Amino acid sequence: MAGGPRMQPFLVPAPKRAATCMTGIGDQTEHSPARPSWDCLSCGRPWPCDPAREELAGAYGRLDLAMHMWNHLEEAARDMPRTPTSELFDRFLRWTG
Repeated sequence: MAGGPRMQPFLVPAPKRAATCMTGIGDQTEHSPARPSWDCLSCGRPWPCDPAREELAGAYGRLDLAMHMWNHLEEAARDMPRTPTSELFDRFLRWTG
C-alpha cells in the first residue's frame, strides 16, 4: 500500500555480557558456524552445538536469546533452502525455550 507506514529495521539487543561464541555480526570464535553449512568450525556438529548453546544462553536473557537465534534461523534458511523448516526451528529455536 503506497503511503502506508514504513517498516523499521529489527534490531537485536546487545548481550548482557560478552560471550565467547558467535554473539553478533563479526564475532567469531572457536564454536562459530561455518556458512553456508552452519556446521561448527570447531567440532563439526550442527551449529549451534552444545558449547555454543551454553555460551549463548549465558550471554542473553531468554527473550533476547530467542530473538537472536531467530535472526540466525533466517540466515540459515537462506543458506540451506532445502532444509525443512521444522528442522531449522528445532535446531535454532526450540532449545531457547
